[in-house]
Amino acid sequence: GGLQAHRHSQPADARADQYSFCAALKVALDRATDGRTPSGLVRVLDRGLSPNPDHRWPDMDELVRQLVRRRPWWRRPLSGKFTAAAAAAAAMILVGLAV
Repeated sequence: GGLQAHRHSQPADARADQYSFCAALKVALDRATDGRTPSGLVRVLDRGLSPNPDHRWPDMDELVRQLVRRRPWWRRPLSGKFTAAAAAAAAMILVGLAV
């Protein structure tokens, strides 16, 4: 199934940024892994994609902490596409931490 569009009836805030970040990362990882993104990572992203903003991570810092906690998936022998997606995810996390 595809990702639902974020509801535009609510004012944009950090939770909308979290939704966008999770949507982009999930699509990139799903494409890179042919839909076999590790389940722990999917659970983290799915929470950030909750249709109800109150059910998302409290903030981007917590979302990043949860992604980093699942970092052992970054160390597995990986296909080239998965490695590229993991590198992109790491770069997005680092950029997010620097902002």
